[in-house]
Amino acid sequence: MDEQLNQALITLLSACFTKPSDARFKTQRFYNEMPQHRWYVTGDNKHHVVAHVAVHEKTVEIRGSSYPIGGVAEVCVHPGYRKKGLVKAMLTEVHQWMEQQGMHFSVLFGRDEVYGSSGYIRVTN
Repeated sequence: MDEQLNQALITLLSACFTKPSDARFKTQRFYNEMPQHRWYVTGDNKHHVVAHVAVHEKTVEIRGSSYPIGGVAEVCVHPGYRKKGLVKAMLTEVHQWMEQQGMHFSVLFGRDEVYGSSGYIRVTN
């Protein structure tokens, strides 16, 4: 990844995630760990990133068997590009890719009203 794209991602993430605990996005393009995969949408030029989704390859163990899953993270859209279906379009592509990789489930921590239309449901213990 070149430095211009790196800075474009940092700019977008720091514009979208503004809580005090999100200050790390002012200097890095991930929350805790670098994701293995990213999808993003550009605006006027290739270094004007307006929407982003990251995917972490994870494994869960259920009753002694391991299953690959996708950890969806850092989902964001620049305020000027919201309400255009960009998240839903990116998640559709991400879900297709995860299915091709053998990941039949994904985990995303987010708001029901935003991600419910993409198939996410609240799970409680």
